[in-house]
Amino acid sequence: MVNLDVDDFRSVYDLLEEGIVISDKERRIQFLNRAAERITGHSAESVVGRKCYDVFQSDLCQTECKLLQALKTGREIVAPTVMLKNARGDLVYIRGVTTPLGEKGGFKAVAQIISDVTEIVNLRSHLVTQYSEPTFITESPLLLETLDRLPDLARSDVPILVLGETGTGKEVLAKEMHLQSYRRKSPFIRVNCGALPDNLLEAELFGTVAGAYTDAKKARKGRLEAAEGGTVFLDEIGDMTLPMQVKVLRVLQEKTYEPLGTSRTRRADVRFISATNRDLAEMVEKGEFRKDLYYRINTMIVPIPPLRDRPEDIPVLISHFLKKHSFLMGKNIRTFDSEAMDILLQASWPGNVRQLEHVIEHAFVLAKSHCIGVEHLPRELRADITPQDRPISETTGFTGNVRMTEKRAILAVLERFNWNKVLAAEHLGISRSTLWRKMKSHQIPLSPSAE
Repeated sequence: MVNLDVDDFRSVYDLLEEGIVISDKERRIQFLNRAAERITGHSAESVVGRKCYDVFQSDLCQTECKLLQALKTGREIVAPTVMLKNARGDLVYIRGVTTPLGEKGGFKAVAQIISDVTEIVNLRSHLVTQYSEPTFITESPLLLETLDRLPDLARSDVPILVLGETGTGKEVLAKEMHLQSYRRKSPFIRVNCGALPDNLLEAELFGTVAGAYTDAKKARKGRLEAAEGGTVFLDEIGDMTLPMQVKVLRVLQEKTYEPLGTSRTRRADVRFISATNRDLAEMVEKGEFRKDLYYRINTMIVPIPPLRDRPEDIPVLISHFLKKHSFLMGKNIRTFDSEAMDILLQASWPGNVRQLEHVIEHAFVLAKSHCIGVEHLPRELRADITPQDRPISETTGFTGNVRMTEKRAILAVLERFNWNKVLAAEHLGISRSTLWRKMKSHQIPLSPSAE
C-alpha cells in the first residue's frame, strides 16, 4: 500500500473543479482548496482559523446553517442555492453538499463541497425578467401602427383609454406605455374598478386613516399614494358605479383626494390609464356612465381588436408562449403537431390571448414529448371545432376562411423574417418540411421576387 501524506491529498484536492471547505465543530475554517479560493475570493492563509459565518456571510449562516445540520443529523446535507459575499463584497451564488467527517458520535469536522452557480442564477433571473415584463406581441398592421405611436403616447401625460375585449392584452399595453414614459422608475398600480363595492373601492383607491371606521385600527395607504410619481391603471372602469365615478372624476380633474376619515387634501402625482371591455359611448347615452368622466379619460383612445380579427397573431403568440413555458416549466417543447396547430388556427378564441396562453399551459402539463398533440388540448377547445371543419389531411386542407387565415399567417411571418424559412418555421412552431408543404398548398412562392 502506498503511504500518502497530507500534502499529497492537498494536491489532489487542488485539481478538483469543485470547491472544498473544511471546518471544525466550532465552525472554524481549517482548509480551502484552490477552487474554493477562486469561488470565494479568499486565500486559505487569510481565513484559516476564522469562523466561517464571519468570512462568507451567507444568507443561511444564522438561520439554517448546513454545517450544524450535518453535525446534528450525522447525514449529508444537500444545500439549495446559497448566496454569500466574496472577498470583494460581491454576491456569489453557490450550490453543493455538506457532510460530517469522522464517526457518528465523534465527528471532528465538516466538509463542504461547493460549485459556483452565479452565472446560472443571473441568467435565469434575466430570463425570468424577460418573460415577466410586459411584451405586446403582434403582426397585425393595425396594432403595429399603435405600437409605433406608443413612445409618443407614453411621453405625454394625458389620460389614455384602452378599449378591448377581456383577454386582449389591455393591461400589457398599459404597462408598455408606463415603461416607455418618464414615470417608468415609479410604480405601475392596477385598480380593478368592478371587483369591489364602492366603500371598499374608495378605501382601496384613496386609503384610510386610523379610526376611519370600526375596523380601521391603523392607517392604510391607498393605491393613489402607492403609485406616487407613477401610473394608475383603472381596469374595467366601465363597471364603476355612478357615485364612485364622481369621486374619480375629481381626482382626474384636480389631481387631489382625501383618504377616508380625514378632510385633509392630498395631491396625486400620477398618470391615469383606463381600460374597459364595454361600449362607454352607449353607456353615456343610457345614463350609465358620466359624460364628463368619459371625455376626461378618453383624451387618447387605443383600441385592441380581438384575436379572431387578427389571425396573423396566432402563430407568433403560440411561438412566444411555447418558448416562455418551455423555460418556466423546464420542458423542451417547441412545436405542435399539424392537427393540433390546425385546431389552434381555427378556434374562435372568445377569451382572446389570455385563453390562448391558458390552452398552451394546459398542454404543457400533459405533454410528455417535445411535441404537443390534439390529446393535450382542453376538451372544450376540441369541441369548439366541429368534425366537418377539422382537416382530414393536408391535401384536403381548410376551406374558405380557415384556409385564408393560415395563408395570411404564414405570409406575415415570412415577411417578418425576410423569407428565411428556418426562422419562419421555428417561429410558427412547425418543421421546415411542413412549412414548405403548406407554402406549396397555398401557392406561396419560395421568395418574394418569385411572386
